[in-house]
Amino acid sequence: MNRAAPNYAALLFVTLAATALLINRIPRPDKEPTVAITSPPLQPPPQKIPTFASPSQCVLQPGPRDGKDIWTTTVLPYTDRVQRGVGGGLHDGRLRVGGWGDWYYSLIQFDLALMPKSAKSATLCLYCYNISGGGTPLFVDLITQPWDWQTAGTGFDKERLWWKDRPGTELWPPGTAFSTPVQGQWYVLDITSLYNAWQKGSVLNWGVQLRPYFNLNNNFDEFYSSNCEDPKLRPKLVVEF
Repeated sequence: MNRAAPNYAALLFVTLAATALLINRIPRPDKEPTVAITSPPLQPPPQKIPTFASPSQCVLQPGPRDGKDIWTTTVLPYTDRVQRGVGGGLHDGRLRVGGWGDWYYSLIQFDLALMPKSAKSATLCLYCYNISGGGTPLFVDLITQPWDWQTAGTGFDKERLWWKDRPGTELWPPGTAFSTPVQGQWYVLDITSLYNAWQKGSVLNWGVQLRPYFNLNNNFDEFYSSNCEDPKLRPKLVVEF
């Protein structure tokens, strides 16, 4: 007796229908799954690597990306968005110290992480490009609190160090004023004992503040900052070890 040939088309149809029925019975989530995308963490500014001028001398001379210095003043905010009297200043290519009845201070801090742990000599060198009103001798104040105008502050913006946001300071060394700079020359401040105190950890390194002795006759000492276009004229810390 002859058997009928299988109907392959019918079998295929039944198989596909059964598969679809099973798929529809699989529970589905209410929402499509999401894939978390994480951004890489923000990297801190690179540390400035000191230059070894000789086997026993290194020079730290940071630029715009890794330097930290600014000037501030008591009255003029140097922006037309707020009224005068609140004080401000600018983060530009200058460090200004002096005044004309008001006060102009400059602050500077070096990252010493890669510097020698002790020094026979440590000098802060600032290039003085301008003197007006006869200039002024300077006080060097030890900064005793953290400060960063770009991340903290109470002023209208974070483009400047507002006067009331200045960190606490104390005179260093006590009772000492340094001589008036000379225009067109490097102004060299011996900070050896302070540098060694920073590196030993007996004093926290928040940098120094430059403060004028005179401020009545348009007395100004003006130095280049770490934003200076000429890298050779930026502030530098020279350490003999």
